[in-house]
Amino acid sequence: MYKNARGKPKHYVTSCCVYDDYTLTYDGSGDAILANWTTQSGWLPKGAAKVRKFKLRPRLSSHGPFEWDGTYLGVLASSPKPSSEEVIRYKVSGSTANQVGTVPLNGVTVSGQFWIQDSGMVLTNSSAGDVYFFNYPKGGNPTKTITGLNGPYGVTISVAPSGSHKRK
Repeated sequence: MYKNARGKPKHYVTSCCVYDDYTLTYDGSGDAILANWTTQSGWLPKGAAKVRKFKLRPRLSSHGPFEWDGTYLGVLASSPKPSSEEVIRYKVSGSTANQVGTVPLNGVTVSGQFWIQDSGMVLTNSSAGDVYFFNYPKGGNPTKTITGLNGPYGVTISVAPSGSHKRK
């Protein structure tokens, strides 16, 4: 990890709890929360020297990427509904996160990362070449779908600088 995105990186050992880490997000306190693609997750408190175990309650049999929404930790997971997925919202307290709700993703399959910004969420299905847009935290059906892309995997939402939309 790079402090303030500069200088030499600081390396952290994750073997206490996460082998082959896949996803990383920062909570509102600047703590890093990381996980692999199945059930292992870790927590690196801001300023700490060691990664520690991180617990999701209830524990999931498997999960996808993690994303901080500004208040809660969003974790992509399979839904109990057939052919659907959901984002499970967790309230984080130290090294433990307790489920507080879910965001349904009706009829979509997600393979890749996702991004939450304010009231919007973007997810990808890299296998199908699709990108889905949802209202957040409402979920439900996508508000927009982009198809025909070549393996979209990572996504982000950014805001154009003020005045950049004007033509000169």
